Amino acid sequence: MSVIRNLTDFNSMMLNQVLHEGMVAIDATLGNGYDAQRILQAIGKTGQLFGFDVQEDAIVMTRDKLRHLGYRNYKLFHMSHDCLLEMFDKDSIDFIVYNLGYMPGVNKTVSTAPDSTLMSIRQGLQLLKVGGIMSVSIYSGHESGKKEQAVLDPYFETLDTRTYHVTKYQFANQPKSAPYVYWIERKK
Repeated sequence: MSVIRNLTDFNSMMLNQVLHEGMVAIDATLGNGYDAQRILQAIGKTGQLFGFDVQEDAIVMTRDKLRHLGYRNYKLFHMSHDCLLEMFDKDSIDFIVYNLGYMPGVNKTVSTAPDSTLMSIRQGLQLLKVGGIMSVSIYSGHESGKKEQAVLDPYFETLDTRTYHVTKYQFANQPKSAPYVYWIERKK
């Protein structure tokens, strides 16, 4: 039996380890709504989820999925994720997830972009509470993903070790273009 077959399996396993009842979370790239669903399952009815996406399809698909499952403790925003500091107080968020790239099954020409993603991640790090965690999945197998990789890898390497633990999980025996994920924990 294989426990970790791909990046999605790994992220799900990690989500189950770090999320718990009552947390406040942000899904900065809603896509098909799978991360939002997993987060809400973990944070329960006393938690709160805020979701962002620039594509109306992502908002509709996620809202329909979450309503069907009976969730009510979420708010979805049809807007870019690079406005987080305008919407939330610093030190107020327990968990933030980014699943970069394009929305599977929809228009592949609409994708996250290096500049807005980096701006959002910088803002998101300011929002994290002490002990808060950010997960950033990078898909470098397409042109936009390569550009994000070129900006984000060096940025994560420069984060202050006194303030953040930064880990990179990548399958060692897969092509260099295979997806990988950063998990960043604010420690002070």
